[in-house]
Amino acid sequence: MSLPLSLFLAALMGLLLAAVTSALLIRHQRRQGEALAQQQTFQATLARYAVWAAALRSALAAGGVTADMTEEATRGAQDALLRLQALQRHHFPALEPAMARLRQADAALREFLTHQEHLRLHHAEAWLASAHEARLDDLARGLEDAVEALEIALRQPRVFAPGTGR
Repeated sequence: MSLPLSLFLAALMGLLLAAVTSALLIRHQRRQGEALAQQQTFQATLARYAVWAAALRSALAAGGVTADMTEEATRGAQDALLRLQALQRHHFPALEPAMARLRQADAALREFLTHQEHLRLHHAEAWLASAHEARLDDLARGLEDAVEALEIALRQPRVFAPGTGR
């Protein structure tokens, strides 16, 4: 092989290596940008969801939770929870244990609120005699703890799984 041909091939290989390296760096930066955007979306949605538990506890501290307040807050929280679950499934599979804890706390609180509303409407004396405020406070605190655990888990490295949609 002649010297000019070998120099040409070496230069061509160098250019090819530079192009591949550049493409990989751009891909990596794009994935990092996507991961950051998804993480920010997840955090914003989690914050919207967390308002529910905080609103319930505030209302409880102020003298009680009304049916209208719980219904409105529950709708907003349900929408946020569905969005969180979709984001978690598609972009943050490592968050499944923390997400399961949140779903469990959410279900317990919703079940309690449904039961209390039934008692309040149909068995007012039993409702008044129940320790519903203390139980509601415990369940709301459990929900807030689950939200906090999810926030902590989200900050862990390697939570986002880019490229695979998972």
